[in-house]
Amino acid sequence: MKYLLTVLFIVSAFSIFADTYTVVTDEWAPFYGEKVPDNGYLTQIVKAAFKASGHDLQHNWMPWKRAITEAERGTYQVLMGAYYNSDRAKIFEYSEPITQTQVVFFEQKGNNIKYKKLEDLKNYKIGVVRGYSTTEEFDKAEYLIKEVSPDTKTSLKLLLNKRVDLIANSREVVLHILQQDFPEQYAKINVVQPPLQVNNLHIVVSKTIPNAKKIISDFNKGLKTIKENGTYDKILEKYGMK
Repeated sequence: MKYLLTVLFIVSAFSIFADTYTVVTDEWAPFYGEKVPDNGYLTQIVKAAFKASGHDLQHNWMPWKRAITEAERGTYQVLMGAYYNSDRAKIFEYSEPITQTQVVFFEQKGNNIKYKKLEDLKNYKIGVVRGYSTTEEFDKAEYLIKEVSPDTKTSLKLLLNKRVDLIANSREVVLHILQQDFPEQYAKINVVQPPLQVNNLHIVVSKTIPNAKKIISDFNKGLKTIKENGTYDKILEKYGMK
């Protein structure tokens, strides 16, 4: 009897583990983060979509460059919050878009930097985050002067301290950090027009994982379900993103 109970426990534990996916990403409030209430609204959408298809999630938080590397290796099954680009699409299976962010340049107010094409910015020092994709054209523009930081907050500090002329990042994320961590300097920062691009946010799964397509398929089905039953809109409303 004791042996039978042990076997049943092992089988039960394996079943639970098999239904749980490991998700990795970095701190990127207000979309997601370990220190954000409920880990952020995008985390709650991803969690609800997987739940609708019968899966639970375990989260791991680390710098973005490391998160991409570990996800590519298959150490973690799901990378959350990726932009699409053609190079990544060779490595990862992409989900349907979950939400969007506006990618823009930020400057110190009064600098009045203007551009019509990226070549117009070749004499400016631009802050970027290690491992982030901005736009395909921007990422491949070797004529631009790029100052690499480990995270968005550090990149923003470079701009606030006038060590770079611009930073390229998500409009929502940078404004959130300004509000939370540098409220006294909020009025000193300006969004440069026009926006670089509107990027969709996805989950991705390394093609090295045998069931990568199934993980993405399950997520897409769950995302469709929560959009149809109203859960998606309720999450947006709860976190003031509707």
